[in-house]
Amino acid sequence: MINSKSSIRFFSFSIAAVLFIFIFSNSASAVSLGISGNRFTLNGQQKFLVLSGYWDGLDASDPSADLSWLKSKGFDGIRIFPNLWDYCPNCSPKYTPSSNTVMNPDGSLDQSRLNTLISIVNTANSLGMVVDVTFARETVAGANCTASAGNEVMCVPEFKQGITSIVNALSGKTNVFYDIQNEYDHPAISLSNSDISNIISGIPAGKIISVSSGAPSGPTAINIANSLGMDLVNVHFAGGQELNTNLSSSVTSSKPTYIGE
Repeated sequence: MINSKSSIRFFSFSIAAVLFIFIFSNSASAVSLGISGNRFTLNGQQKFLVLSGYWDGLDASDPSADLSWLKSKGFDGIRIFPNLWDYCPNCSPKYTPSSNTVMNPDGSLDQSRLNTLISIVNTANSLGMVVDVTFARETVAGANCTASAGNEVMCVPEFKQGITSIVNALSGKTNVFYDIQNEYDHPAISLSNSDISNIISGIPAGKIISVSSGAPSGPTAINIANSLGMDLVNVHFAGGQELNTNLSSSVTSSKPTYIGE
């Protein structure tokens, strides 16, 4: 004879377990960023995205609180740099390459800093937010190559290795897209189109990628996106009148436009 109380307890436990798995699965994949024509989508629905700069978020004391506050103010996501300058307001220069970046000069990763990045991406995901992960090769202390402006930068093979490793570490994070190099054509960065093509050859298929230019020009950004096979137009304007004057020229019918700055 079947014990009815035991059956009820087993049935209740099974339902609870199923609900837990369902809730956990959905919280772990709360956001799916996509592209449809020249629009971004969130979970399949077209969405105009508004992101906040969170460049130095890896050094934030409480990223969860920060992101929750940004979400409460209507932001859809953040832009973060795995490698960013050290900043000293009373020093000259104020900005210097950092030894506390996710990437090391040899292209290997600092696991502790990587874990912090992953945690921030996960927190954003749980809040329904997206993350622009923007790479920079000119901000890593101890780098062994030199840009045309004379400053130290990570060498291309090591930079490519670091990018590929970070993208792989974020594999499965569906709320992320990438700027392969912030303003790649700036003299202090000095990456060529062939360098960018080489770097993205190491990135797994299916990732949403872009590269930004130092030129505040919509047509330039569109040409870069099309010629280098990027998924979106990533353009930087100084804001104000420059943005108002040039915004319409950065829009194309085939890819979304992202005003990264």
